[in-house]
Amino acid sequence: MDNLETYMKELLRLIGLLPDRGLILDVRDNGGGLVFAAEFALQLFTPGRITPEPVQFINTPLNLRICRKHRDDPRINLGAWVPSMDQAVEIGTVFSGAFPLSPEDAANALGQQYFGPVVLITNARCYSATDIFSAGFQDHHIGPVLGTDQCTGAGGANVWTLDLLTDLLAGDADSPYVRLPKKAGMRVAIRRTLRVRDNSGTPVEDLGITPDELHRMTRTDLLQDNADLLERAGQILQSLARTPCPSQTPPPPTAHFGSR
Repeated sequence: MDNLETYMKELLRLIGLLPDRGLILDVRDNGGGLVFAAEFALQLFTPGRITPEPVQFINTPLNLRICRKHRDDPRINLGAWVPSMDQAVEIGTVFSGAFPLSPEDAANALGQQYFGPVVLITNARCYSATDIFSAGFQDHHIGPVLGTDQCTGAGGANVWTLDLLTDLLAGDADSPYVRLPKKAGMRVAIRRTLRVRDNSGTPVEDLGITPDELHRMTRTDLLQDNADLLERAGQILQSLARTPCPSQTPPPPTAHFGSR
């Protein structure tokens, strides 16, 4: 969902309908979506402050050209990456410096809204923004991660379309980017994400997220709608404490979410 504020309001509405006895977030087979939505959602389940994941370019002359051209463009804000990419010419680093996509203030604008314990269920088909959400969930110790595979899909990166790349170098006679015939399109992983807190600097791309506990799917799971998996998730929830609800009134659900 591209309308971030609408997404967050709907998520808040749904959370408000739930009892605080415990929540199972099952993100299996979720191929991803909007990075801002993934990172802004984390705050709703923890009293701690969220640190958005930084992202970095691979250092190439072409990527540097794009960043230099749009270093002051408020629509995409690529200026932060330029100095480290310039330095790569001198020191030969493979990747640029790492800076977050999500503004930290917006990633903490609402604060915790669900105060029961939370368990996250993942599998190897969690990808992209779901990789990023799962990494943030684990890195901020929001709750245990219960996985049905040994890691998530390991596609934690910021994706750009060919149309965007073509637009960014519009008017550049040396641009290699041209639109494909018959309105065909493609996407590329342009900036990889890095984990934070205890796992600071570890790439999400290519590595994925290892669950805290591995659940091997059973015959009962396959024939009875994940009965054993949900039973295990429920057992984990029973062992977790509820977060005390703060005395102050939480920020209203109309808080503005800026993005870049």
